[in-house]
Amino acid sequence: MPNTELVGRRAVRVSGLVGALLLVGGCASLSPAPTGHPTALAAQATWASGGGAVDRSERRAQPAAWFRTPLLDELMAAALRAAPDLRTAQARLAESRARRALAEAQFSPSVSWSGSVARSDSGGSSVSGSGGRTVYDAGFDASWELDAFGRLGAGARAAEADEQAAAAALEDARVTLLAEVARRYAEIAVLQQRLVLAERSLQNQQALFEIAGWRTQSGLASSLDSAQSRTALEQARAQIPALQATLAQSRQSLAVLIGRTPDALDARLAAPLAWPDLPERPAVGVPAEALRQRADVRQAERQFLAEVARTDQVRAAMFPRVSLSASLGWQALTLSALTGGQAAAASLAAQIGGTLFDGGRLRAQWQVQGAAQERAAVAYEQAALAALGDVESAISAWQGARDRAARLADAAASARNAAELARIGYRSGLTDVTQVLETERSLQSIEDSLASSRGDAWAGLIRLYKGLGGAWASAS
Repeated sequence: MPNTELVGRRAVRVSGLVGALLLVGGCASLSPAPTGHPTALAAQATWASGGGAVDRSERRAQPAAWFRTPLLDELMAAALRAAPDLRTAQARLAESRARRALAEAQFSPSVSWSGSVARSDSGGSSVSGSGGRTVYDAGFDASWELDAFGRLGAGARAAEADEQAAAAALEDARVTLLAEVARRYAEIAVLQQRLVLAERSLQNQQALFEIAGWRTQSGLASSLDSAQSRTALEQARAQIPALQATLAQSRQSLAVLIGRTPDALDARLAAPLAWPDLPERPAVGVPAEALRQRADVRQAERQFLAEVARTDQVRAAMFPRVSLSASLGWQALTLSALTGGQAAAASLAAQIGGTLFDGGRLRAQWQVQGAAQERAAVAYEQAALAALGDVESAISAWQGARDRAARLADAAASARNAAELARIGYRSGLTDVTQVLETERSLQSIEDSLASSRGDAWAGLIRLYKGLGGAWASAS
């Protein structure tokens, strides 16, 4: 066995040497630290948009209730299971976790083992077994870098911040995915309603064309009435294929979004989709809370902290590196003698090394990292400002679409009454076909705009849900 007293004396000498080397390394000079830090933003106290149309009180219920239906819940669950974008974010998170484990493993010593057997023969001997020897060798080697100046610790902090940024990116991907699924669902529902209105308008134009033809044959109207009504009929018929094509494309886009083949949802989405009950005054809380809820803001923050840690890592690289190494081995001419105490040998050593001249590479790397930290700081500021802008824009869009829908609803009621009176008057010979066609076109246009504006209000709430971070509540 090795002489433990000798090894102990060596360890004391090595410890003293390491202490002296650390004092020498502490005298190394550094360049000025990078100054890249986010500019302090004065968070606004409340939202500028919405007025009394939004509820700024405490949260009460999950905002998904603003726009969700049973079928939409089913589609969202399918998207969370199989959407390619989400699986990509999950893979990035798994990669960042592995990188963090790799960085933390640098703190641990490295131990290796080896064993060999070597046979050597000397020439000039004819006696079997003489003139050569066999040497058996076995041993263990260990090395450990002391994190004297924090290089390894900074690397571990950077890896941890990267992992947290990847986790925030995954959460942002979830919110974005659910919002996009809801938006596509709303788009399909609106197109279905517009198609129903177009088909209804086609039926009205067909009836008017038949009446105009009968009146022309009876001599009660000129052939101009029949020609005009036929023109309106074909125009109404031409709108339907365009809506059907757009509807098919929307169904296919939704299927691909949730990780299905383009035709997978055709049968499932053939029936008219249910519309949710949208809130009168959605709850929006305060801007500061929105920034805390936004996963993309958290991601930008963690990316900035990762760059700060990498700056510390580059700084620490300017100091010398200190490491300890030890070995324990056995060497003998016979396998049985390999375990004997005389065959053992042990060593313990300390090493230090640093850069004396590198042509400015370390200083250039320091400047590169300073610029990277500055870029991350600006990105953090931009993410916060963009988050506030997203919410303000979503509130304005929702409010404008809601108010427009309310006005169009009144206009549609009047247009339906005017169209009915015009049809009655034409059948009675009291009005001409031009008035009927005009009221029909006006009715179809207003009802189509009403369906679109209601869809815009729905889409505005979806944008608001995404802008608020996807974890907010709705006022009842």
